Amino acid sequence: MHSEEEILLLLCRQNLSDEQQLQVKDLASKVNWAFVCKLASVHKIENYIYNNLRNNGLLSILPNNIEKRLKSVYYQVSIRNTQFKSLIENISNLCYSTKIILVKGSSLIYDFYQDLGARHLADIDILVQKQDRDTVWNALTSSNWHSDNWPGLKSKAHNIINDECYKTMHYLYYGEAENSQFVDIHWKFYVGEGADNVASYAFETAKKIQNNLYVHTNEMQVIHLCTNNYLDYKQGGVMYLRNLSDINEFILSRKINWNRIEQICKFGGSDSIMREAVVYSLNVIESLFETAIPVQFKQQIFEGIDITPTSLLQLPVTILKKSALQSIKEKANVLGKPSLILLFLLKEVIPDHKWLKGMYHDSHAPLLSYWSYMVRRHLLHKNIRYNG
Repeated sequence: MHSEEEILLLLCRQNLSDEQQLQVKDLASKVNWAFVCKLASVHKIENYIYNNLRNNGLLSILPNNIEKRLKSVYYQVSIRNTQFKSLIENISNLCYSTKIILVKGSSLIYDFYQDLGARHLADIDILVQKQDRDTVWNALTSSNWHSDNWPGLKSKAHNIINDECYKTMHYLYYGEAENSQFVDIHWKFYVGEGADNVASYAFETAKKIQNNLYVHTNEMQVIHLCTNNYLDYKQGGVMYLRNLSDINEFILSRKINWNRIEQICKFGGSDSIMREAVVYSLNVIESLFETAIPVQFKQQIFEGIDITPTSLLQLPVTILKKSALQSIKEKANVLGKPSLILLFLLKEVIPDHKWLKGMYHDSHAPLLSYWSYMVRRHLLHKNIRYNG
C-alpha cells in the first residue's frame, strides 16, 4: 500500500490513538498531498479528514495550500448540510401525519456525527411506509418540491412495476429552479424476498428523534448502511470510503447486538442480500481498518486482491447491468396480463403529454428530448438523468 493510501486510511478515523497520531506525523512529510486530496475527493471525504485532523490537533502537518483546500470543502459541506437540515424540517412539516425514518447520511447528521461539516451528503434520504409513499410525494409536489423523475406516474402498469421492481422514488428537488437539493423517497432497502418484512420491522423498532422524524436502531442502521454500500458496489462497481468509514465508526462507537443482525437478515431467506451486504462490507472494513468483526461474518471476499483506497475504485463487479431487452422481459413477467404489457410499452414509447411537460418543461419538443434520454440511458448506458 502506498504512503498516500496509508495516511488516508488513518485520517478516516475520528479518534486517533497516540500511536496512530505518530504514524500520521511520520507519513505527513513523505506523501504527495495533492494525490491524497485527489483520492479523498473521489471517496467524498475531504471534509471528513479535515474535521478529524482538526479534532485530533493535527492541522499543522498540512501544507498551507492543502489546509486551505480541505477547509474550504469542509465549510461548503457545513453550509450545504445546514440547508439540508432545514429542508428535512420542511418535509417533516409538510408530512406531519406521516412517520418518516431518516436514512443513510441524513440520519447520520442527526444521530451520529457531532459536526455538520463531517459528513458529505449528496441528497436527503427518507424511508416511509409503502402505503404512505404517494401521499408524501403529493404533499411535497403540492408545495415547493418539484418532480424530476418518477416513471411510475406514467400509467397503472408503471406503478405495478415500481411496487415490485424498485425501492425508491428519485429526484424531487426544492425551489423554483433545479438547485441540486434533492430528496429520495425510499419504501424498502432492497428488491427481493423479505424486503417488505424488513421495512415493516424497521418501522416497528425505529427511534423517535423529534416530531414525526425517526432513525434506525443500531442494528438496523448497520444493516442499512452495509446494504447501501453493497448496492453501490454491485450497481456501480465501486466502494466509497465515505460509506465504509460510516460503518466502521458506527460499529466502533455504538453497542451492536450482532445476533439480532443475524436474525434480521433471515427475513430475506437463506440467500438474503442483506447478509451478503453485511458480510462484504464488514470484511472490507476489517481489511482496511483492522477492525475486529464477529466470526460468523468472516469470509475471504476478494481472493487475491489487496484492498486499498485505490483498489476500492476498481473492484470486480459481481452482477452486470441488465440490457434494455432483459429489463423489458422482466417487467413483462411482473405485469403478466397482455393488456398491462401493451399499456406499459405504449407509455414507454409515447408517454402522456402532461407527464412529458412535467419532465421537460423547458423543452419545445419534449417527446424528442425523452426519446433521446431513453436511447442514451438504456441503449448506450449513459449515466444521465431526465433534463440532464
